[in-house]
Amino acid sequence: MLRKGTLVLIGTLLALILLPSAASAQHYPPSGGSLGVASSTVSAGGKLAISGNGCASSATVDFAVAGASAGSATADSSGAFSGSVTIPSSASGSVDVTATCAGPQGESVVLTATVTVTAAGSSTLPRTGSSSSFPSVAVALVLLCVGAAFVVATRRRAVARTSSK
Repeated sequence: MLRKGTLVLIGTLLALILLPSAASAQHYPPSGGSLGVASSTVSAGGKLAISGNGCASSATVDFAVAGASAGSATADSSGAFSGSVTIPSSASGSVDVTATCAGPQGESVVLTATVTVTAAGSSTLPRTGSSSSFPSVAVALVLLCVGAAFVVATRRRAVARTSSK
């Protein structure tokens, strides 16, 4: 019985760690479209390709970078659009790129993507690893629980052997 209980405990702990967690909740109502950027990092003064959807058929799509007008495009028959914007040479850090258009029901649709602007000519090193220590802590806690379960099982076996003699 003790062995079955230990196996159930270990199986439960492994299932909690190995099975994926539930997805985070989405905002309601869902957005009327999406805006994508070719790169999340761009140099100041550089061009950035953008694309999206959610506009009315043949609607004019106005682009803006950090609140300043940056051009326009026309949505196709399905409401999708694409274009490019020039990042101002004075921009730095996190900058919002927006696309504004009329939606399928005539409502105003504002789509936003955030990009990181680096100084012109600078290169950034790729970021590796995780900024979160949660996975390491979770693994450590599971290993600690498994070790504790083995200690308890071993002590109970030793007590059972001495009491049966």
